[in-house]
Amino acid sequence: MSQDLRRYRRYPIKLRVQFSHTDRVVEVSSRDISLGGVYVATSKPAIPGTVIKLAVTLPENQVEIRVAGIVVHFIAGRGMGVEFKTFARGARKALTAYLDAFEA
Repeated sequence: MSQDLRRYRRYPIKLRVQFSHTDRVVEVSSRDISLGGVYVATSKPAIPGTVIKLAVTLPENQVEIRVAGIVVHFIAGRGMGVEFKTFARGARKALTAYLDAFEA
């Protein structure tokens, strides 16, 4: 029996996500998201350890949150998990409010 030891609850929500590293910007969709990170579907994931910048669009008022993260795992041709490291001003609060709405 396997235990999920994640710190934050994951939400299976599809959101528009743009990520960039080096000089490449890619638009993808999330498969799930939490306050700790996001899994994005992409046919060309970055390798673990890669630092990337993300812009996640929340559907409420089309708010875009910006966050820097690090790729922690990937599945070739399918996607990658990104751990959030640094949120732009107000981004963590906006994401928290958005995710809290799913608890109500």
